[in-house]
Amino acid sequence: MFSGFDSTLIMPIYIWCKQVKKVNGEEVVNMDHLRRLIKKCRTEDLRFDLENGKVIVLNYKYARKETSLILERHRIPSDMS
Repeated sequence: MFSGFDSTLIMPIYIWCKQVKKVNGEEVVNMDHLRRLIKKCRTEDLRFDLENGKVIVLNYKYARKETSLILERHRIPSDMS
């Protein structure tokens, strides 16, 4: 299917490619709105409701603190553009 790629690397990407429907209970309109909802978070936890009914909850303070480390580890130039 993907010549030259390890299929074990592709599967986790497929699982995580889900549309975010809500952030902390507020419906997401577009990518810019998603960015603003994340930035304006004032709660301890950041909750993402995904299109498949799954929910991801992050400790917002910890996630913000670790953002630079994650970006560096995965060679991502910017947290949001």
